[in-house]
Amino acid sequence: MAANARPVSTRLASSPSQSPAPSAPSLVLLALLPIILSLLFLTFLALQNLLPRSFTLSLPFPFSLLIPQKLGGYSHKTSVESLHHTLTSLSAYRSSQQSSLSAKKRSFRTLGSTGKRYAQALGYQAKLEEITRASATNADLVDGLIGLGKRDFEGGWGWRKGAGGGRPEPGRVIEMLKHFVRDWSTEGVRERSALFTPILSQLEDLYPSMDNFERDNLRILVPGCGLGRLAYEISDLGFDVDANDYSYFIASRLIFKHTESINEHRIFPNIHSFSHHRTAQDMIREVRFPDVLPKPTLLSFQPGDFLELYRQPEVYDAVVTLFFIDTAQDIVGYLETIYRALKPGGYWINEGPLLWAGNPRMECSLDEVLHLARMIGFEQLDLRSVDSDYTGTLDGLFRYIYEAQYWVMIKPKLTLPDSDVVDPPSSSSSSSL
Repeated sequence: MAANARPVSTRLASSPSQSPAPSAPSLVLLALLPIILSLLFLTFLALQNLLPRSFTLSLPFPFSLLIPQKLGGYSHKTSVESLHHTLTSLSAYRSSQQSSLSAKKRSFRTLGSTGKRYAQALGYQAKLEEITRASATNADLVDGLIGLGKRDFEGGWGWRKGAGGGRPEPGRVIEMLKHFVRDWSTEGVRERSALFTPILSQLEDLYPSMDNFERDNLRILVPGCGLGRLAYEISDLGFDVDANDYSYFIASRLIFKHTESINEHRIFPNIHSFSHHRTAQDMIREVRFPDVLPKPTLLSFQPGDFLELYRQPEVYDAVVTLFFIDTAQDIVGYLETIYRALKPGGYWINEGPLLWAGNPRMECSLDEVLHLARMIGFEQLDLRSVDSDYTGTLDGLFRYIYEAQYWVMIKPKLTLPDSDVVDPPSSSSSSSL
């Protein structure tokens, strides 16, 4: 090596174009930057829970992306199991209806020649064909719901027809179609008025002096919300509403996210039964929905299991349950969850029957449910009966009238001692099962 030559590393270090090494303070700041950004993010999330929701909804991009989406927004905690079960049931609707109608037509073909002449005079065969076309229209809407579920929830989170999702329940799909009528059509006004009015009036009575800006600081939970009309009407009063349902969240998404005009969709809700129709046209009557186009409100949806999702204590100012508590497999768990979710001084408004389904752990009478609520800690403020249909057929020959029980209870602001809250039966009256 020449005497005046320097090592390559030395030449590079002394080159005037080489950037100086970062200083120690710069390295420390660089290391702390992720922590600082995380703290700022958490602070912002905390502030958006303290500020009025009307303010946070108006935040500019990109801050608006940090706010939980409202008007049909869904949490990322959406239950994969409930989504798959819903998609499986929806996918079975078309074939189930085709099978049912095929059986009707086979039975009709066994009619004798005289009977067939009478049937032709009545237009019975033409009615069967109209019902077939109406069934296809319903199935097209149901297939559209499957498409929504797969598109809006990242391909259905791995769902494939015939693989997973449990046993399909086409009957639940028929019930869903009737709920479109009850919740979102002019035909359902009578039922909605009978059931919704006591609840909405009660909420306005509980918070009479508040305008909508003040009410948006009050959080209300509506579990078992179905297609969301009651939850929407509550949010339209200005309340901040969280709605929960296990089965109907894809159907409610059609209303809140994929509808552009009033009466955009059509179904034939009465074709699933040939019984109790006043006229043949009643059976094949078309119903259009929705009767209103939902506007932006403080309403969010959370699909999944009520008992799993709402474990956080003292979150809500009121819990509203409509035709819900008798769906419980665990009525104790339902009432404990409602009580825990309420803030001290919060209200539980309930309306509905006690039509226990499935094989619940307890099937309680009215007095047992009320006693259970008191043992858990509620104080009863009101109790009365409300007569109502539920997804009935307009002008049908059969009406199923519920004597729905309506009550208002409060979670006391001061927690009572256990001896005052829990009043279990005496040991002498208990028995092992």
